[in-house]
Amino acid sequence: MTNEIRIYVAKLAKYNEGILKGAWINLPAADLWEQVRAILGDEEEYAIHDFEAPFHISEYASLDDLNGIATHITNDYDMERFAFLVYQGYDYDYAFQNYEDVTCYRNMNLEEVAAEMVEEGLFGDIADN
Repeated sequence: MTNEIRIYVAKLAKYNEGILKGAWINLPAADLWEQVRAILGDEEEYAIHDFEAPFHISEYASLDDLNGIATHITNDYDMERFAFLVYQGYDYDYAFQNYEDVTCYRNMNLEEVAAEMVEEGLFGDIADN
């Protein structure tokens, strides 16, 4: 899973006129709002019409929130857990604050996961038979 986040920011007024005018922005971006102003010009309304990210991004997501997420999540393991919470329906703030509570069992089938949970004592004392 990659940490790369790219969004296509479109000028909403032009879109409503039937014209697609926008540009891709790679996050994190130190000059985020300069890039957005270059897209929007004098207009204020934007929409995210496409994205490349390991989690869903809504059309009207906060650009500052997305930029913050891209800045703070630095490795694949973190992004995988974060993306799982977003996929489950949690908002970005909750997912960012609680992603460390998610446990990933990579390259394991359900039987192996269950055996590991038993070994860790997650089900209490279980008889050997």
